[in-house]
Amino acid sequence: MQITSNNLYNNYSQGYSLGDNSLKETQESQDFGTMLNKEVQTEETQNIAETQTQKVEPKTYGEYLMFNFGDASLEERSMIIAADFIADYRETMRIQGIIDISQIDHNLLSQVRKQRSNESDPEKIQEMLEQDLAILQNPYSIQRGSYMGGAEDPAHFEARKNAAIDYLSEILQEIKA
Repeated sequence: MQITSNNLYNNYSQGYSLGDNSLKETQESQDFGTMLNKEVQTEETQNIAETQTQKVEPKTYGEYLMFNFGDASLEERSMIIAADFIADYRETMRIQGIIDISQIDHNLLSQVRKQRSNESDPEKIQEMLEQDLAILQNPYSIQRGSYMGGAEDPAHFEARKNAAIDYLSEILQEIKA
């Protein structure tokens, strides 16, 4: 006994046959696939149009960094994230009253990271951006790493830092405006 459920499904699922050891698509399955593709494209187009018309204003420090990353290169993002991570570590160590990073309480670090990311006071957001900028401007806060399988060129490293500094400076100016 053969059970059939949905004609549309059956037409699509039976739309391929293994004649001559190759897949052959029938006209019905082509039509169904075309119809599906058009519906998906229409929904995606509508979603994109709605997203572009709605301007989302960031309210927290994490949102400022996330929303403004749209224009940043991967190299700038990595440098900004590194500076922010260093600021989180420094704040956690300050709270704990320690100078040895190996003694850091990782649960407290998680709390500090979450609190900093969710900060919504514009003055504190400015302060955190200024901390990140100071970390990037300090020649000893972030070390050069590897790049493309080898040691990173000092000029390339400085260019990445400068691009990240410029990017954070722009965000800071937007907030102050």
